[in-house]
Amino acid sequence: MYGSDVIEIQKKLKKLGFFNGNPNGKFGIETEKAVQEYCKSNGLYIRKTIDKELQIHMGFKLID
Repeated sequence: MYGSDVIEIQKKLKKLGFFNGNPNGKFGIETEKAVQEYCKSNGLYIRKTIDKELQIHMGFKLID
């Protein structure tokens, strides 16, 4: 998974203090760990990917 959507999610995770790297658009182990920590911190089901539910919880407006 990679692209501009991942960059935006990485930026959001960084702003919230969960992602320490530089947003690069690649969903690697560092992003996966940041997602898991975000989920744990917010009482959400801990996942390894970014699904629609998580994007909405993070404040992203999805366009179908």
